[in-house]
Amino acid sequence: MTDVELTEADQKRQAENMLAFDFTCRHYLGVPGAEFLRAYKAGTINTKSPDTPTQRVLTMLPFAIDPEATTPPASADTERTEK
Repeated sequence: MTDVELTEADQKRQAENMLAFDFTCRHYLGVPGAEFLRAYKAGTINTKSPDTPTQRVLTMLPFAIDPEATTPPASADTERTEK
């Protein structure tokens, strides 16, 4: 993967997107965006409950991290096919 230098406008947009994500996390869950991301990446966020504050935050993930990283990690609340 090639590193691309962001323009000033892209950097500003990226910062604004992260601020929006952080605001959403604080508003719905009472935690900073960075803390939510750490828990999400660790697999400790319940991603199955429909229509919850967590789902509202999850819709904002593309604004906070790379879209390829938005697939939920395997966690205790995820059904497994192993026996």
